[in-house]
Amino acid sequence: MTLKANPEPVPPATRLDRRLERLWLRTTTAPEPSVAQGAHLVSDAVAALSHAFDISEGHTPQHGLRTAVIGSRLALELGLDATSRRDLYYTLLLKDIGSSINASQIYHLFGADDHRLKSALRSVDLADVNEGARFMLGQLRGSVPLSKRLRYVMELGLGRFHAGHTLVRNRAERGAQLALDMGMGVPVAEGIRAAAERFDGRGHPFGLSGTSIPLNARITALAQAVEFAYTAAGPSSADDVASRGSGERFDPELVEAYQRLAGTDRVWFDLDADLVWRSLTEVAPNEQPGTVEAFDRIADVVARVVDAKSPWTYKHSSRVKDIAQGIAMELPGFERDGDRLRNLARGALLHDIGTLGLSNSVLDKPGNLATAEVESLRMHTAYSEHILSWVRPFQDALPFAAGHHERLDGRGYHGAVPASLLDLDVRVLTVADQFEALTSSRPHRDAYPAEKALAILSSDAGDGIDEAAFAALERYLSTTAADAILAPRRFDAEQLVIIG
Repeated sequence: MTLKANPEPVPPATRLDRRLERLWLRTTTAPEPSVAQGAHLVSDAVAALSHAFDISEGHTPQHGLRTAVIGSRLALELGLDATSRRDLYYTLLLKDIGSSINASQIYHLFGADDHRLKSALRSVDLADVNEGARFMLGQLRGSVPLSKRLRYVMELGLGRFHAGHTLVRNRAERGAQLALDMGMGVPVAEGIRAAAERFDGRGHPFGLSGTSIPLNARITALAQAVEFAYTAAGPSSADDVASRGSGERFDPELVEAYQRLAGTDRVWFDLDADLVWRSLTEVAPNEQPGTVEAFDRIADVVARVVDAKSPWTYKHSSRVKDIAQGIAMELPGFERDGDRLRNLARGALLHDIGTLGLSNSVLDKPGNLATAEVESLRMHTAYSEHILSWVRPFQDALPFAAGHHERLDGRGYHGAVPASLLDLDVRVLTVADQFEALTSSRPHRDAYPAEKALAILSSDAGDGIDEAAFAALERYLSTTAADAILAPRRFDAEQLVIIG
C-alpha cells in the first residue's frame, strides 16, 4: 500500500472554539411543549436531548433535529407504518448516544481534540483503505506506544476489529445498549448498532450489506449525510452526496425516494433554524405522556453517557446522586418529600451533562491546566444549563446544573451568584459533588481518603460550601448506608479500554 504525505493533524484544544461556543449558546431557545402543562412526551425529551449528543460529537447546533426531520420525511415518502416511523424517529435522534464512549480513546491514541477529530473524520472515506489509513496515520501523536497505535490504526483501516477495543464497534454496541436501557426497544437498538454500515458492505463495524442492514439504519445513514452536506453547502451539495453514494454508501431505492422529496422546496424550508422544531413535532410519533419512571430511566441513561466521556469520571454522576440523597436524609424537610428527593436525584444525574461539550484533551490532561483550558473546563456549567433548558421534564434540574460550582461567598462559577440565590438543595449537591470528586482519582492526582476529603471541605465550610450540608455529610458517612461510598476505590477504566 502506497501512502501519500500525511494530512495535517487535528490539533489539541488549547482554548475555546469561540465561534462554536457562540453558536451553541445562541441556539434558538427551548421549544414550547407539545402537550398540556405538567405532562411531557418522551419524544419531545429525546429530541431536546439530541442537543447534548450533537455537542458531544462537535456537530453544528440542531444537527440531530434536522437529521430526524429529513429521515422522518423520507419514511412518509416511503409509506412506512406508524410503528416503523416511531422506531426510525428514535433511531435518528439517538444515533450518537454511544459517542462519548470513544472520546477518551481518541485523545489517548491521537493526542487530539476529540470533537475536532470526529468533525474531520466526516470528510474521510474509511471504506477507502488508502484514504482512511493516510488520515489515521497522520493523526498519531498520542501517549500509547507507537507499535500499538500503528497496529490499531492499520486494523481500523482494514476493517478488522477486536470486539470492545475499537472506536466504531464500541460506539455501536454501547449506543444500542443505552437505547435498550432507555426503553426504546430492539428495532431502535439495531438501527443505532448498524448506522455506520454501507450498502455495499464496506462499512463498519460488522460489514453488513444491502437489505441485511436494518431499514432504519439505512435511512439514518442517508439522512445524516444529507444533513451534513446541506448544512455545509446547501441543497445542491446534499443532492450531490446522495446521488454519488447511491448503490455504494446508500440504498438506491432510498436515494430515489430522497430525490423525489428534494424536488420540493418543503424539505429545505423545514430545516430552517426557527422552524425545525415545529417541523419535527409534525413527524413525531403519536404517544401518550411519559411516566415519571420513564423520565427517571432517561435521566439515568444520560448520566451514563456523560460519565463515559472520561475514565476519570466513571460513575461520577450516580455516586453524586447517592451521596446527595444520603446528605438530604440527614436534613429536616427532605425525608417525607418524594418530589424533592426525586428532583435532587435527577439534578445529580444531569448536573454535568455539559461536560459532553468539553474536549478530552482538557478532561484527561495529566498535569496542570493552562488558563484557557481552565476557562474551557468552567464552561461545562453553562453548557449544562443551556442543554437542560431545552428538556421540559428536567427543568427542575436546571438550578443544579447551573449552580453546583457556585460558592457562598460569590466567587464560584459560572454566574458568581451569592449565597442568597443558592437554595439548600443546590448546596447539598455542591457538597456531594465536591466530596465525590475529592475521593476519586484524577489525571493529576490519586483519590484522597475520606478523612482527607472531609478535612479539605471542612476548611471551606461557611465561605464556599454550606455548613449544614457539610455537617449532614459527616453524619451520613457515619451510617452503614455510606459503606459503599466509603469502600476503597481503584481507578477503573473498564468501559474505556484504549487498546487490548
